[in-house]
Amino acid sequence: MAKRYLTTIGKEEAIRRVLAAVGPLEADEEIPTPACPGRVTSKPVLAARSNPPFTSAAMDGYAVSFEAALDADLASPVALVKGEDAVLVNTGDPLPRGMNAVIMVEEAEERDREIIVRKPASLWQHVRLTGEDIIAGDMLFPVNFRLGILDVGLLLAAGIRTLRAVIKPRLLIIPTGHELVDIYDEPGPEILPHGLIDFNSYTLMALAGEMGYEATKTKIARDREHLRAILKRYITAHDVLVVNAGSSAGTEDFTEGVIRELGEVIFHGVAMMPGKPTIFGLIDGKPVFGIPGYPVSAAISFRTFLKAVYERFCGASTPERSVSCITPYKLPSTIGVEETLRVRLVAKGGSYYAYPLPRGRPCDDTGKRGGVR
Repeated sequence: MAKRYLTTIGKEEAIRRVLAAVGPLEADEEIPTPACPGRVTSKPVLAARSNPPFTSAAMDGYAVSFEAALDADLASPVALVKGEDAVLVNTGDPLPRGMNAVIMVEEAEERDREIIVRKPASLWQHVRLTGEDIIAGDMLFPVNFRLGILDVGLLLAAGIRTLRAVIKPRLLIIPTGHELVDIYDEPGPEILPHGLIDFNSYTLMALAGEMGYEATKTKIARDREHLRAILKRYITAHDVLVVNAGSSAGTEDFTEGVIRELGEVIFHGVAMMPGKPTIFGLIDGKPVFGIPGYPVSAAISFRTFLKAVYERFCGASTPERSVSCITPYKLPSTIGVEETLRVRLVAKGGSYYAYPLPRGRPCDDTGKRGGVR
């Protein structure tokens, strides 16, 4: 008898149940600073040195004592002796002892052994003070902070060669479907017509890597026993497993049954479109998801639940990006179901207009199983 999703739950309740069953990862590791983008700190990061480490020139020019040029103006220029009253410096050079200002080279007239200044100088003019950016001992990043690309420069400037980060959660993607072929297992395109190319697995691996997972995939599971064997073999070595396709109500949709046989199913069916047939369960205490096979459904289900799991594993949240937009016509949806639509955004007159893209199939996510929808 086909599953009717009598126990379908709301998306927020589904996420709550997932998070209640998943705990943070305790292990961390030391990583080189250039490898830190996307990683989450497991300990506060403190500056090892100040930046700049000394008072330095912020411009190319002449280091001077500002008092010596304080009274300079167009009518009464001041002459300063090179190497004594005025020392040539480049940007980033330490300021010579007794100097506290820099006159830019284009504002100084050179004359033999002197420079002529026609504009008054001010204290610390064009000078970077010690610790202007970073002071040694300051906390640069707290625990559970997700580092970005620009943070690499800040860390290195503060003398941080390595830091402690939460280990990358290990995620395994298991594609299923007797009709699928892996393009990398085939000798050439001439024999591919006998099946559908599995591209979902590689898309999901890219999504997982973007989230911060260490993602791998298995061979395609061809039937129930093959899927069962894969889950038993890999469950111990991974933090979360995702079975792609076979989560719906067709005669060959056996993901739920295999998860239930090896562990427990916490829910099957979420009030969201696409992504309604999503399954979540536990095997040996490890979270296991069954997500639909249609590409859009797979991507939305994966983003919805695996992002939440990553944040629970690592204790760090990822900011959402959104934009307000206007639709040119009404968009009906099912009561009690959160629906996600793909749209084409058009910017015009300072506003964004959203034009829905074709869905390509009924969005109840039921029907025949398979790895590619």
